Amino acid sequence: MKLALAALLLFAPQTRELRHELSVVERDGERTCTIHADNALLHELLGDLAREAGLELTGLDASTRRTLVRVDLRERPLRQAVRFIAGSVGLEAEVRGGVLVLRPGLEDSTAANALYEASLAASAAALRDFADHPLAPEALRNQAVTEEGRGNLAAARARYDQLVERYSDSALANDALFAAGNLLVREEAWQDAADRFSELLRSEREHDLEIPARLELAWCVVRLGQHERALYMIDAIDALDSAASRHEELRRKQVRVRALAGLGQGEKALVLLDELDARLAGPADRRESLELRALACTAAGRRGDAARAWLA
Repeated sequence: MKLALAALLLFAPQTRELRHELSVVERDGERTCTIHADNALLHELLGDLAREAGLELTGLDASTRRTLVRVDLRERPLRQAVRFIAGSVGLEAEVRGGVLVLRPGLEDSTAANALYEASLAASAAALRDFADHPLAPEALRNQAVTEEGRGNLAAARARYDQLVERYSDSALANDALFAAGNLLVREEAWQDAADRFSELLRSEREHDLEIPARLELAWCVVRLGQHERALYMIDAIDALDSAASRHEELRRKQVRVRALAGLGQGEKALVLLDELDARLAGPADRRESLELRALACTAAGRRGDAARAWLA
């Protein structure tokens, strides 16, 4: 009798104890899911989720057999839910066609570029899912900073422009306009940069960027050859704000020297440039000074000195 009972127990169907509840429904062409799990096995949860959604599951390996997860998601898009679940244990997941694909996450990739790409992709996904979240403007700003740090100036500028366009009421919109203008200055796109700074100065949002924006606009204006207008702008800035940082003071003088040279007042420009040169520090400042000296010497009729400055 005991042997018979043991045999029944041995060959009886084994039912696993579920530590999760889930449902998948389709609404307006999009699958959404509700999942509650308390220390559920990852492979069981994702396996059941894939079956419920009619997907094939790939990428789970032996290392995840004992991984436990806690999940509480209610009526979330399926693609979002699988990213959340996988991301909580250092994995990446996506629904591609009829397949739920899992792959190693950031901890298995130490290349800086791969980390940047993963960060940008995660941020972009969050923005798609939570476009109206209060932190969405900050996420776009962080994307722009990341791209700028990688040297992708056009991509960074596009993120700043998106922030201004999508979240015009955000407190970060003015900063984004200023940052986009500075990137355009670095690219020597003077007219586009001037447009950004002009838009910032017309903004009704409160900000403390009026003097820096006016100064950068004057720099763009003088580089566009509008020398007299640039002089008026610098005079106005000096009248508005007599106390300037070292960078602002150098910038004001550089605009003034370039404008005077452009107006043919070379000798006057050279006097101001001599004062400016005494305060220069870095190589970039010195290169700018040499160009200004060449322009001022040309305007003053000192062709030999101009040639030496260009050669230097």
